[in-house]
Amino acid sequence: MHKPAFDTLLSVSYYKLPYQHWLQRWKFSHDLAAGDLLTQQLAAVVAQYQQQGGKLPDAILYVPMHRAKQRSRGFNPAEILAQQVAKQLKLPLLTVLYRPHQQQAQVGLSRKQRQRNLRKAFALSSQQPLPANVALVDDVVTTGATANTLCQLLRRHGVKHISLWTVAVTLFD
Repeated sequence: MHKPAFDTLLSVSYYKLPYQHWLQRWKFSHDLAAGDLLTQQLAAVVAQYQQQGGKLPDAILYVPMHRAKQRSRGFNPAEILAQQVAKQLKLPLLTVLYRPHQQQAQVGLSRKQRQRNLRKAFALSSQQPLPANVALVDDVVTTGATANTLCQLLRRHGVKHISLWTVAVTLFD
């Protein structure tokens, strides 16, 4: 990841076995038990972070899916993870991010292709001021292109501190 636009990263694991397997089972085979396991794992890491005095956000946001893709898949993993974390921390879950256009799937794209694919990919559905400190939840961070794009949008709308919370991040050589 080059020049992350977020301030802190909290992750359960690198994107490797067994997390890679469980994430793929959840997202592509609708294995709800795998999803429950991953949600519990992220909740445990967030609880540990909180117990160790980690700075909590004012609100939780999540990486949105385009409506058509979410209808096709049946759920948004990032939204499910964010709902659990928001409930656990008793923080508001803001559903203000959306995808106005359907982009090509990011899977299999290079870093440059991902960045190009994400131009104008996200928007805010509300003109209400955003909290200064938020956590952005996603299931997997691969190149960081999605997270960086969303963080840039959030910063343009007044967010000062962004924590990225995820189940897994890709390990770079």
